[in-house]
Amino acid sequence: MTETDTLFHLKSKGYLDLPVGDEINLKVAINNLKKEKNAVILAHYYQDPNIQDIADYVGDSLGLSQEASETKADIILFAGVHFMAETAKIINPSKKVILPDLNAGCSLAESITGEGLKKFRRQYPNHIVISYINTSADVKVYSDIVCTSSNAVKIVNSIPKEQPIIFTPDKNLGQYIIKQTGRDMLLWDGACIVHEAFSIDKLITLCKKYPEAQIVAHPESEAHILKVAHYIGSTSQMIDYVKSSENNTFIVATEVGILHEMERQVNDKKLIPAPAEKDNSCAWSGIAGLTTAIKSGENSPEKKILIITKDDKIESNTKYAQGGLAAVIHKFDSFEKHIEDTLKSGCYLNKKDIVKAVIKDAPKCLKEIMEWGTDFDTDESGKLHLGKEGGHSDNRIVHHKDISGLEIERSLLKKTESLPNITILQHHFAIDLITHHQTKVIGKKNQCYGAYVLDIKKNAVITISANQTCIATGGIGQVYRHTTNPLVATGDGIAMAYRAKAKVVGMEFIQFHPTALYNLNEDRPFLISEAVRGFGSILRNERGEAFMEKYDSRKDLAPRDIVSRAIDKELKNSDKPYVYLDATHTNIEDFKHLFPNIYAKCMKNGIDISKSYIPVVPAMHYICGGIDVNKKGKTSINNLFACGECAHTGLHGANRLASNSLSEALVFAQNIARAICKSSKSKAVRLPTWNETGITLPSETIIIRQNKEEIQTLMSNYVAIVRSDNRLKNALKRLEIIYKEVESFYKTSKVSLPLGELRNLTTIAYVIVKQSINQRKNIGTFYNTNLE
Repeated sequence: MTETDTLFHLKSKGYLDLPVGDEINLKVAINNLKKEKNAVILAHYYQDPNIQDIADYVGDSLGLSQEASETKADIILFAGVHFMAETAKIINPSKKVILPDLNAGCSLAESITGEGLKKFRRQYPNHIVISYINTSADVKVYSDIVCTSSNAVKIVNSIPKEQPIIFTPDKNLGQYIIKQTGRDMLLWDGACIVHEAFSIDKLITLCKKYPEAQIVAHPESEAHILKVAHYIGSTSQMIDYVKSSENNTFIVATEVGILHEMERQVNDKKLIPAPAEKDNSCAWSGIAGLTTAIKSGENSPEKKILIITKDDKIESNTKYAQGGLAAVIHKFDSFEKHIEDTLKSGCYLNKKDIVKAVIKDAPKCLKEIMEWGTDFDTDESGKLHLGKEGGHSDNRIVHHKDISGLEIERSLLKKTESLPNITILQHHFAIDLITHHQTKVIGKKNQCYGAYVLDIKKNAVITISANQTCIATGGIGQVYRHTTNPLVATGDGIAMAYRAKAKVVGMEFIQFHPTALYNLNEDRPFLISEAVRGFGSILRNERGEAFMEKYDSRKDLAPRDIVSRAIDKELKNSDKPYVYLDATHTNIEDFKHLFPNIYAKCMKNGIDISKSYIPVVPAMHYICGGIDVNKKGKTSINNLFACGECAHTGLHGANRLASNSLSEALVFAQNIARAICKSSKSKAVRLPTWNETGITLPSETIIIRQNKEEIQTLMSNYVAIVRSDNRLKNALKRLEIIYKEVESFYKTSKVSLPLGELRNLTTIAYVIVKQSINQRKNIGTFYNTNLE
C-alpha cells in the first residue's frame, strides 16, 4: 500500500475534494482530513515508508489495535492487511474501521479458513486449538486461544502437558515453539511467504562479508534461518533488541518495511536486509537477454540471474544476424546523420528522444562488448571495418564477416560463464507470465511475479518466482511461411505479455527482408545480407533490368520497405517467383573475404556469383512493433521488462533502419540492468502451482501441425507485404475460429512445446491482423491497397 493508494481510497469515498495526481502536498491533505473526520491512521511495520511517516501509530498488528482503543478517534484507517483491520474492529467495536484495499491479503492468513479448521477439529476432538493472531476472524471463532509471536511460547508453557494441542496456521512458528517448549503439537501446514523466501546460502555469504553482523530473525522464518540467528523475536522485540544491543551491524530477517522504523529509532547502526532466494529471470538467450543478464550480474553480484531458453543456448535470432551493428565510429560520420537516417527510415513515427539516446549510447556499448571478447573485422590500418547498408548515409556497420550475430552470441555466452550468479536453463519453455491475475493479490496496477516454465525434457511445468522478469524472446517469423527467422521465433514473449494484459503496439509494422535466397527445398530462407548491396550488388528483374531506380532515388540502398514493395510489384509482372541480385561486376576476392558464408552458400546451391545472378525473394524478417516499453525498458506491468525485437521502444517507427536492432538491444539491456539493480526486493507472494485440472487429452501433433500451417498460409497470403481490407477481414474471420479452437485444445491437453508455440503463433497472428485493420494510413512497412 502506498501513500497515493490511501488518497485514492479517500477520494473515491468522497472524503477528499482534491484532484488526485495533481502536485499537491499529500501529507497536508491527509492530515487536514484526519482532523476533519476525527480519524487515526495505523500503519504496520511492513508498510511503505511513506505510509509509516504519515501514520499516527506504527507497530505490530495487535499493538496498533490496542493503541487505537486508547484514542478518542471515531475512525481508524488501518494501513495493513485484512485480518489486522478485523482485529482492530474486534477491539474497537464502536469505531469505524477503514481498510483502504479490501483485498489486501496475507499469505499466512489465506492458508487457512474457518470451515477448514472446523473440519480439522472434528478429526482431533480432544485437542485444543491455539491460533496465531495472523488469521481471519472466521478462524479465530473456531480457536480456543489466540496468541502473538511474542507470547506464544509463554502460552504453550502454561497449558498442562497432558493436553494435546493443535497450532495454526504457521508451521514455522509452530516448529520454533516446539523447540522452545519441548511440547509435541499438531501443526497446520501454513507459512508466511515473506519469511520462507530467505536464502540460507546467500545469508551465509552475507555473513562472511559482514562478519561483525548479528542476525535478528522473526520466528515465522524457516528453521535453518532461525538456527543461525543471534536473536529471535516479534517485530517489536526485534526493534527493542537492536536498540539495546551494543552491536552496531545487524542482518534483519523479516519483511524489509521494518527497516524504516528501525532506522528511525536507531539511526547510528547499520541494518542489512536478509537476502531472498529469488531474484531476476530473463527469458531467452540472444543479444538482448544475454546482455541484460551480464550487466545485471556484474552490477549486482548478490543477485541471482536465471536465463531461460527453449533450445540450445546459442539458438536465437541473434545467431543469424549477418550485417552487424550500426554505430557512429569514424570522424566523417555524425550522430545527427545517423539520427536523421533512422527517423527517415521510420517515416518519422519514431520516438525522437529514444532515437537520440540509442544512437549516442551505441558506440559506448559497442566498445564494452569488444572488451568482453567480441571480435569485429578491421581494415589494413587496424581500425574497425565499416560497412554500408540500405537507408544509411554513411559507412557505419561494424561487423564480423557476414556472421556478426554468431560472433556476438559466442562472446556473450562466454562472458556469462565468468559470472557465477548467472544460470542458463536450456530446453525450458516459458508458457505464461505469473501476474496478479493468477494470485490472490489485487492492485491498481498489474504486477509480474515470474513465469510458468515447461522443462521440455522432463515434460514437467515448474513455477519460477522472480523479483524482476525481462522478456527478450526475439521475433515472430514463424507466423509466416517464408521467414529468415529460425524455428524458435514463435513470438512467445509478445504473446505471453499480451495475455497478461501488457500494452502491445505497432504489430502491423512487419519488415520483410528484400533478399532471401530463393530455395524451395529449405524450411528457412537463407538471408543475403543488405551489406551485399552496400558492396555494390544490383537488383534485376527477369529481363535483366536494374529496376530500383524506378522506385527510389537511393536505388538498391533504399530502405527495406521500399525495396520489398518494389520487388513485390516486379514479381506481379513476371513469370518467375523471384528477382535477381547481380554481384558479377564486383571484386569476387573481396566478396569472398567480406561474405564467406554467403559465398559458400551460393556455391553449395550451384550459383557461381562471378558468372550468375543470385535468385532472391522477400521474406518476413523483423517485427517493428512489440511489447511497449519506456526508456528504461519497463512495460506497462510492474516488475516486467522487455528488450530486443520483442520490445517496442519507439526506435524504429514504421520501418527499422538496417543494423539498428543490435545497437538497440545493447543500449536497452544497459538501461534495464540499471533499473533492475536499483530496484528493491518486492514483497513475496504465494504463487499457485501449475494447474492441470481437467486435462484429459494428449497433445495431438497432427492437429498442431495442421493449425500451424494454416496460420502461416493465411498470414503469407493475406497479411504480408501488400494487404487489403478484404484480405484482412477474411484473415480475422478465420483467425477468430482458430483462436477459439486452439485455446479449447490447450485447456484440455497436456502442455507441450509444439502446443505452446501454436498458441503463441495464434495470438501473434490475431494481434497483427487486428492492429492492421485499425491502421488507416499507408506508411513504412504497412501497405493496404484500399488506402492508396
